[in-house]
Formats: sequence, structure tokens, C-alpha cells
Amino acid sequence: MKVKDFIKIVDNFAPFNLSESWDNTGLLIGDKNTEVTGVITSLDVTDTVIDCAIENNANLIIAHHPLLFSPQKMITEDIGVGSLMIKLIKNEISLIAAHTNLDKAPNGLNQYLAERIGLTQIKPLITHSSTPYVKIVIFVPKDHYENVRNAICNAGAGYIGKYSSCTFSSNGEGTFTPETGTNPYIGKSGQMEMVEEIRLETIAVRTDVGNIIAEMKKVHPYEEVAYDIIPLENKKINGGLGRIGVLAEDIKLIDFADILSNILNYKVSVCGNKDKVIKKIALCTGSGSDLWESAYKAGADVYITGEVKHHHYLFAQKAGVALIDAGHFATEIFASTIFHDEILKIPVDVPIIIADETLPIW
Repeated sequence: MKVKDFIKIVDNFAPFNLSESWDNTGLLIGDKNTEVTGVITSLDVTDTVIDCAIENNANLIIAHHPLLFSPQKMITEDIGVGSLMIKLIKNEISLIAAHTNLDKAPNGLNQYLAERIGLTQIKPLITHSSTPYVKIVIFVPKDHYENVRNAICNAGAGYIGKYSSCTFSSNGEGTFTPETGTNPYIGKSGQMEMVEEIRLETIAVRTDVGNIIAEMKKVHPYEEVAYDIIPLENKKINGGLGRIGVLAEDIKLIDFADILSNILNYKVSVCGNKDKVIKKIALCTGSGSDLWESAYKAGADVYITGEVKHHHYLFAQKAGVALIDAGHFATEIFASTIFHDEILKIPVDVPIIIADETLPIW
């Protein structure tokens, strides 16, 4: 497998087109055609992470935080970004970053934290974009049903939420008359044929339809395939900033803060009435202090993020929204686990290793 294969894998679960305009994601260092010997997943790019790659003969790092955010006027080995860039290049280690695209992804960092703290009815705090669904109906002879169904599902059809390969089939009879000049799979020119067929139905996002139909035609036996593309009102949420959801039961703010501290292995800071009963919770991993007002407008009882700014504490207190500063590192360290687990859903023939990262704060 090459670096470009891993770029595609990351793009599948954290589409790079979800990245903010100011962000710097994708392949930041390296050659996309380099064969990969091993992958290190991490939150940051540090000497420790690079050393982990060297020790494990891994030549690709997939990190959440980009090493490069702004143009570099000098690259030296003295300190900072330049020294890390040189170290990567000298050791022929490529770097892929998935930052705000992983934050926004449907199964990305914010979704992971929301599920980890036990929220249900989860949705983005701020929706990024959505894509309309279509229904695809294909008529296929029985002996080719499995091949066609597998082809369209492998091409991206049949996803509903976290369920894959969702299809429906019904039996029927198809009729057709091959005209002069045809080369029919079944029947003869000039004679009407009646064939036992299966009506295969599934769902797909509209942007995937072209590829799905192309893959279907590769395995369908008919010269002219009968199929329908039907627009639907429901849409797929492609992602968004933060998450909001509800707890299974009401809980006091002080008790929830203790539970959150244990989950994150981090002593959180809380602003709000400790005896306030909460149920609806909004969050944004990393540095999402600016979204406190969106949490307030969405009716959240408490908003969790990292690096809460002083004036946001004051405004939120006046609005009656509790704020929890759970730390930038503590709310995002799970990124390396997400990378690891998502990559392993694809058959890969190289080691995928989670870097051991700690933040020396005590």
C-alpha cells in the first residue's frame, strides 16, 4: 500500500472537503507514491511521535493537529516546527493531517466524545452540510442478484446511519423483445422474452450514484440495464461542528463533572451552579470556546470544550449556561484511537500503531 491509499482511507471516514478554509489538512510532507512500511497515529507531531515511527520502522504518521499552519520563513534544526520537519524528511517519514475534517465527520472526534460520555439523540451543534439521498431500483435476473447487490453495496450504496448493505428485494417477471442488432444475454432477436427477475432497491447519497451505477453495470449481464434513480426528501448529514445530545437521566452538574473527569483522566474546570440539574449537553472538542452561544441557543444545560476564554465564562454565566473546560489535549487525545480503528476496518498489510502521548501538566 502507498501513501495515497491511506489518504483515500482517511478521506472516506473524515472527508477532507469538510475542513475549514483556514485549516491545513491532507498530505503535508512526503510523496504520495511512497510504499508504506507502517503507520503511527497521533494527536500531535512531536519528537516522541517521530521517534516512535523510527523505532517501529513506520514511514507514515497520521496526526490530528497539522504540523504546518502558516508559511515558514525559515526551516532550521534549532527548535520548533522546522526541526520536526527536518527530522521527518531526513527519516523519509510522510505526514497526513486530518484536523477540522475529523472534528466534523459523522463518526469523528466530536461524535466519539459524545458517545463516550453517554449522550443519546446526538446531532451536530452546527451542521456543516448535507447531501440528498436517492433510491436506486435495479431489475436483475435471479442468477446475477448476489453479484449485483454486492457490487452496488461495495460502491457505497445501502448505508443508513451506522447500518450498511441495506437493500430490499422482491420477485417479479420482466419482459422484453431484443431488436435487430442486439446481442441479448437471454432470448433471441425478434422474440418477446419473459424472465424471472428480482427488483433490487437500495438507498445512496446522490453524489455516489455515478460510481454505483458504473460498478453495477460491470457485473450485470444485460446489454441495456433497467434501473430507476428516484429523488428522496431525506438527506445525509455530512458533518458539523460540535455535538449536542441528552443524558439518559438527569444529574447534578457537580456529579457529572466528576464522571467526565474520570472519563477523560483530567480534572475539569466548571463554571456554574454545582447543584444545577442537567440533561441536555453540548460539546466541541479542542478549542471551541467561541461556540458557547450556539450551545445556549440550542437549549444546552452545559457546554463542554477546551481552552474556555475568560469573557465567555462571564457571558455564559449571565445566560445561565454552565461551562466545563475539559482541556484541549484531554478532549482530543482520542483522535489517534479513531484513526487506528477506522484504518483497521480496511484490510491493510502494515502495522498500525497508536503513539503513546502524554502532556506534562500537573
